[in-house]
Amino acid sequence: MTRAQQMQQFQGIPAAAGVAIAPAFLFSLAEQAAETPTAGTTTPDQERARLQQALDAARAEIQRLYAQARERLSEEDAAIFQVHEMFLQDPTLLQEVEKGIAQGQTASEAWHQAIESQAAVLESLNDPVFSARAVDLRDVGQRVARLLAGESNEIPFPDEPSIIVARELTPSQTILLPKDLVRGFGTVQGSKTSHVAILARGLGLPAVVGLPAAFLETVQTGDMLILDGNAGVVILNPDEATLAAYRQKAAEEAQRQAAAQAQGAQPAVTRDGRRVEVAANLGGGGEEEARRAVALGAEGVGLLRTE
Repeated sequence: MTRAQQMQQFQGIPAAAGVAIAPAFLFSLAEQAAETPTAGTTTPDQERARLQQALDAARAEIQRLYAQARERLSEEDAAIFQVHEMFLQDPTLLQEVEKGIAQGQTASEAWHQAIESQAAVLESLNDPVFSARAVDLRDVGQRVARLLAGESNEIPFPDEPSIIVARELTPSQTILLPKDLVRGFGTVQGSKTSHVAILARGLGLPAVVGLPAAFLETVQTGDMLILDGNAGVVILNPDEATLAAYRQKAAEEAQRQAAAQAQGAQPAVTRDGRRVEVAANLGGGGEEEARRAVALGAEGVGLLRTE
């Protein structure tokens, strides 16, 4: 039996509910941009100028990400990218970079060293909140590193509906996943409480994280996958019976969601006939957030956060 004919099941951690059935698309983006220029060929002032140019470009990119996130997510979830922008202004981080440049390092070397140093401190605290911050920090770090190397932060997307497979996805990569082409994603790294998992739930993308490394070593782009975000299972090359069973599950889930959405448009009434107004909490997401609230059955605004 060839590899393509073997059905295999991999257990991970359920991160975002839902079932997806589609071919795999292996996603990879170089984690560390090539070093340029060579240390000693430029002056510290030139390196400071290169760094500032990259920071300004990264800030503009992150602001665009934030705007896109506000169109697709709640203000609370979109605020992840405000944190990313704050990292670019973090005095402790920038002081460490400046120290490296003053000692003769290139901006790329000093930046990478400072990012890894700060991320290691966050990870050493053994707290899921700070671990998520370390992922965010490295996400920002890679963005600036690529800009310093003159490389693009453009992300390769599949050209047909697919399930993304990766060692890890960052928040900035996740928010850019096109809903019409990405059915869900499975990663080796990540946790249920990570910002990537939060974004997946907000985007309505089924997701499984914490998959074994063997999964990434086995799957290839184009292999058929079933991704069960409810159970945290990914099935590679499912047989016809398994495909049929999961297609039925997916159809039933779609029916439940449609029924729930239709019911949300109906007036809320208690069993004893008392009418209750359903109001939404809005967080500054603008007109788009208000539209989403109305689509989900909101009749008004209960709380509007303006901070």
